[in-house]
Amino acid sequence: MTRALFVWLHRWTRLLMAAFLIIVGLTGSLLAFWGELNHWLTPELFPGPRPGVEFDPAKLARHGR
Repeated sequence: MTRALFVWLHRWTRLLMAAFLIIVGLTGSLLAFWGELNHWLTPELFPGPRPGVEFDPAKLARHGR
C-alpha cells in the first residue's frame, strides 16, 4: 500500500515538474526574441525611415556650439 502510494506520487510529481519545465523553457526562448516578436506583432509602433536629410553626428556637434 505505501509503496504503491509513493510510486503514484513520484509519477505525478515528475509529470507536473516536466510540464512546468517545458513551459519555462518555451517562455524563456520567446523572451530571447522579444524585440523581433514585438516588431512583428506591432509594426505600427515602429515607423519606417522619415524623409529628410540625415546629418553626420560630428557636423551636428560642431553646429551646436
